[in-house]
Amino acid sequence: MAAVAGALISIAAVPLTFEMSRESRLGANKRLLGTALARGFVPCMIWAPTSATIALVVSVTSAEWVSFAPCAIVCALVAEGVGILMTVLSRRVGGKASAMDDGASASQDVPGSIDKAKVAELAVFSVLLIVFIALVSQLFGLSAIIVVAMASLVCPVVWMAIVKRLPTYVKEFKGDYFNNKLPQVKNQILLFAGAGFLAQSIGYSHVGDAMAEVLLQLTGQNVLLLTIAIIAVTLATSAAGIHPIAVVAVVGGAISAAECGVTPVYLALVLSISWAMGNALSPASANVIAVSDMVGQSPIKVGLRWNGPYVLVTTTVLICVLTLSRAVGLL
Repeated sequence: MAAVAGALISIAAVPLTFEMSRESRLGANKRLLGTALARGFVPCMIWAPTSATIALVVSVTSAEWVSFAPCAIVCALVAEGVGILMTVLSRRVGGKASAMDDGASASQDVPGSIDKAKVAELAVFSVLLIVFIALVSQLFGLSAIIVVAMASLVCPVVWMAIVKRLPTYVKEFKGDYFNNKLPQVKNQILLFAGAGFLAQSIGYSHVGDAMAEVLLQLTGQNVLLLTIAIIAVTLATSAAGIHPIAVVAVVGGAISAAECGVTPVYLALVLSISWAMGNALSPASANVIAVSDMVGQSPIKVGLRWNGPYVLVTTTVLICVLTLSRAVGLL
């Protein structure tokens, strides 16, 4: 649910999924719920055009989202599959004791019913939105990021008119959005704007050239070693509490795909995977902070202890997927 909704509403998918999941029979298991939420949100950051991650990555690598999307979706599915598999295995191995150790308590609430019609409505809107973005980008030769910005203004209005809820949408837009929602994301707006300026400034300066030369020399211009180095640096700094946007912006602004001997799509995948995995690991990321607040645990415990093994396993698998795809000529 977090992976699907996250492609449409970004980080807002985490509290939405939490509210839907905590009334289930497994909702009392805080560790299970927390890891599912954190890991479920990761895949959409690898591919979704509505994600700020992809906006920056596509911008600094000059990759076309339409060319990038198929391979990115495969990587996202792999990350989702690894997350589900590890969660199921850990629950079987840990049993009921792990739930008690992590503060699980029996829920006294009566499980709420899920409105299947609303879920189906959200799913249909999500699919139509992604298809619309891809078609407009291809037909008119526009960047997918520009189309996303346009779609975010037009599509909700059109959809609410179709489902006959436009007055409610207008009321919420005028009231709650401007008074509460928009002020809450001002820090994120400044963060991503600053990252964009940082990436561009590094690209235009000699500092970027020096960083690229050092990185390429240390890895011997070996693509696999370079891939491991970029992801390892991102994960190490993320574990130390530095938001992955910093490393992605610096690396993206410092090196080019041509210098590395790879395609822009390959470099974009490396950066998006680095960001997604770092986001699940970093105690400073919005994803981890939101999940830790919901399950009543510290961001360090959720990010490093709960998500650490998942990040290491998934990163290893995804590096193998990238290497194999490049070897057979797909990237």
